[in-house]
Amino acid sequence: VVSTQSTGSSGINAEYGKQWYQRRVRGVLNYYTNYYYKSNLSSMVKSVQVFGRKKTATAVAFTKEGNGMIKVNGVPIDLIQPATLRYKVLEPVLLLGKKRFEGVDVRIRCRGGGATARVYAIRQALSKSLVAYYQSSWTRPPRRRSKTFF
Repeated sequence: VVSTQSTGSSGINAEYGKQWYQRRVRGVLNYYTNYYYKSNLSSMVKSVQVFGRKKTATAVAFTKEGNGMIKVNGVPIDLIQPATLRYKVLEPVLLLGKKRFEGVDVRIRCRGGGATARVYAIRQALSKSLVAYYQSSWTRPPRRRSKTFF
């Protein structure tokens, strides 16, 4: 009786590796084709994700097109506690004016640190997110290199 299955590590493991590779390649190709078909420039949502830090507090701000909503951990920015530091969080809004924030939704997640450190991390994340959002939409002409560069 002759066995058709080979002994050793090259038998089942090699076949499994081949199947895994085929599934992996198929999955990667499907990912790129789906991404290609779904993402027209007109249907893409412009968004930016940045962070702010103070000591051990970290705030991550996700900014996208919207109608002016700013939330911190799911709560509107006007209800941030402690109330004495609320104006520190609102400084970017008061400094730049509400006009800049009208067409933008900002969601901020904040973790770690104490109350004061969180407030300053949120303020930094909010400021950086607005700058990055408007900077990503601003395009400049390509740089010209001098002929002496090459």
